Amino acid sequence: MKKSRKFLFLTFLFFVFKTPILECKANHLNYILNNWNLLNPKDKFFVEKGLIEISYTFHSDDSAKFEYISEDPIAKVQLIEERTGKIVFQKTKTKNFTFKKKVNFTDVYTIKFFDNSKKYFRCQVFRKPTTILSARQSSDFKYDTTFVKKGFKGARKVEEIKLVKVLNEPRKLVLSRGFTISGVTKIILPLELPKGTFQLLYQVIISGEDKEKLAGKRLFSDVSFKVNQYNVLGKTIFETRGEESSLSRELFNTLVSPARERFSANIYFFSDPKNAHLFADGNSKYHYDIRNSLLNTESLNGLVKPQKNGFVYFGFQSTSSLNATYIWVDAVALRAVTKYVTTKKVPKESTSY
Repeated sequence: MKKSRKFLFLTFLFFVFKTPILECKANHLNYILNNWNLLNPKDKFFVEKGLIEISYTFHSDDSAKFEYISEDPIAKVQLIEERTGKIVFQKTKTKNFTFKKKVNFTDVYTIKFFDNSKKYFRCQVFRKPTTILSARQSSDFKYDTTFVKKGFKGARKVEEIKLVKVLNEPRKLVLSRGFTISGVTKIILPLELPKGTFQLLYQVIISGEDKEKLAGKRLFSDVSFKVNQYNVLGKTIFETRGEESSLSRELFNTLVSPARERFSANIYFFSDPKNAHLFADGNSKYHYDIRNSLLNTESLNGLVKPQKNGFVYFGFQSTSSLNATYIWVDAVALRAVTKYVTTKKVPKESTSY
């Protein structure tokens, strides 16, 4: 008996509290299906000698409405269907208009305003869905980038970062084995880089012990992991040399520095083989790249541009005539690969109210 009363009481509460909520949701959907829904509450705009555009997704069987008004005529207004690039509607030198359209296929529609002088105007974009399913779809859009062949209509030229392993494994150099009567010792290491390399990421590990474990991880794997993360974010494509330089520096800054062994060496960079050999032969009249060279440095990661002939010339000099000095060098070339892409606005994934 008690259970029956409890059931009846809970049923009563359900109808008292739940029914108004369901009715409220039903009324909300009914309102959406039978009225024009304003998509852009911020409907006042300003154009100054150029172009301004507004984009929204409309779904199959939706009705779309665009209302425009301004004090002065605007040079040109166009409504574009993004999927086909078709101009659905166009007006020139107009102060106001209302345009309605029945949408047959889900697509992004962009309304563009052109003028060569300052203009203030108001444009409201409305949508009226026909079904509950359509009403629950998003009006937002996203950008979709596709790689295409050279010469494709609307394509733009970009460059993408590609990695090339310069050394199959870290190169071990014995700078000195201990006490030397002749004083400091020198070694040069020329590296030929793949065509198209715009910068070289390198790692130098300096130690007083001849232990292979000190060579650390393979630099290529480390950099590849970071680039894959950037690919997810869409950040490995650039259109200017300024972006390229900034991106390679940003990539470099994400790498973990090698552990320091409290051993040091001098690292020089040379512009050509002549100066590299003068350095190695003990001639004091050699010239080196002061900006990138490092004196008395410990293990580190570095970033350097190749010479015009596609080489990077390393020079290593010991800083002690008493201690042994071992060096491991690893390097990854950053290449710029030319590609062509198109960017389109496409419907964003569906969301619900």
